[in-house]
Amino acid sequence: MAHHHSNAMLEVPFIIAIRKIKSFAVSAGLNIEREEGGVLVRLGSGSLKVAGDRKTTSLELTAQSPAMLQQLRDAVALRMEKLETAVTWEAVVASSRHPANLSIATVASLERISPSYTRIVIDGPDLARFTEGSLHFRLLLGPDGAGWPEIDAGGVTTWPGGGMSAWHRPVYTTRSFELGADGAARLAFDVFLHDGGRVTEWTRDLAVGTEIAITGAGGGGRATNETKWHCLIGDETAMPVIARMLERLPLDAEGVAMVIIPDAKDAQDLIHPDGVSLNWVLRGENTNPTNILSQIELPDQDRFVYVAAERDEVAEARRYLKEHGLAKNEASCFSYWSASSAEDGLQKASNQ
Repeated sequence: MAHHHSNAMLEVPFIIAIRKIKSFAVSAGLNIEREEGGVLVRLGSGSLKVAGDRKTTSLELTAQSPAMLQQLRDAVALRMEKLETAVTWEAVVASSRHPANLSIATVASLERISPSYTRIVIDGPDLARFTEGSLHFRLLLGPDGAGWPEIDAGGVTTWPGGGMSAWHRPVYTTRSFELGADGAARLAFDVFLHDGGRVTEWTRDLAVGTEIAITGAGGGGRATNETKWHCLIGDETAMPVIARMLERLPLDAEGVAMVIIPDAKDAQDLIHPDGVSLNWVLRGENTNPTNILSQIELPDQDRFVYVAAERDEVAEARRYLKEHGLAKNEASCFSYWSASSAEDGLQKASNQ
């Protein structure tokens, strides 16, 4: 597989730069390996090699695709900005002024599939890289009239209209994906509708033919074929990702899926193995993930638990799983939103 590279220079001594980078890497749980002349930091979308001397530090980023490299470059640029460390990026030659991980698409259809969900279908040739194996993408909602993000001479994404903080970039799950013979692609995703949600308001004015932009793809879910028994628990915002995870399970998988919904009519006919029971739980006072978990008998081994819900509820569920002896590789917990900020979209809390 071809690898793509990007290089940068820091006008600070290696010993100072590596101290900052190591501190971040350790706090983020990233692997650091010693290499001749420097260190290598393993990242989810690639790697970062750091080398240097008493005056300067060099960075070499490596990823498996232009989109992954874009994501990695932007993440490093943002981290260096937060560390108040100036970066000089090697100039790039790009075929488009847009970031490599950004795709322009057109709304093909909108359908209210249940009381609480709208399904949006988008299409366009820029979507071809969003294969069936990718779970998530970010929807870009920017200030009025800002235009779409572009890249600077060094390939770093620039955000018009006040910078990245002025943009709403919620993460959504690809519900279905079709790639045509002509290279055009069609992607569908479901939006959970709720009062005060920015995306909910956006859908009300959305029309067929509207141009939108998304970034990604990313995420893969950790319900793997290697585990026999699965427990998937999610609230209203997690239904699309649980649906995709159920579809990916092997036919002989066993376990249980519990999805919280606000209306009985929101229940969908989801594909799932016969050995995995699918249960719809109407929203109520005792329907947080920990209460649901406490009613499920977990096997002693060969098990995997996935929980996705509100941030504080997920923190409680994580503590519960730890207290009941689940190892790090036996569970994943993600917060999809925060009650304190009332923000929709996927806010990744952490992996257990």
